[in-house]
Amino acid sequence: MAQDGSGAAAWAHAPVPGVSRVSIWQQASVDVRIDPLEERGRVGTTFSREWRVTDSLSARVTDSYGLVTSASGTEQWETGKAMSVDVKPTQTSFSVGASSQSGETGWQPSVSATQKLFGPLTVTTSFAGTGDGLNRSVTAGFRHTW
Repeated sequence: MAQDGSGAAAWAHAPVPGVSRVSIWQQASVDVRIDPLEERGRVGTTFSREWRVTDSLSARVTDSYGLVTSASGTEQWETGKAMSVDVKPTQTSFSVGASSQSGETGWQPSVSATQKLFGPLTVTTSFAGTGDGLNRSVTAGFRHTW
């Protein structure tokens, strides 16, 4: 199929209420993404728990699980685990984690730092193992909720 370079994807994120009453997790969500141009979809869930360490420092543990399917019928399972530390006075977050996908051997490590610049603008620096090498990136983000 020829593609013109444009892209379109649909995704949804839904919190799961009441998860803290039946598990050790404080929050849970279900995420769905459909990408018709790539002919693939993903459904996943994320669980997290946060602790206040001091008035200006908090820590968070996150577990995520997902299933990626393609139009050809292939399925790939993925899982990720991460721990983040948020420094509130500087609006900086540091994260270390690891991820694994079906068909891979072992876990791939990652480390990142995110700094809020002003308003909804952030910059993130990350390093992640790929099994074949190391991905390095610096990205800027803008997030607005309405």
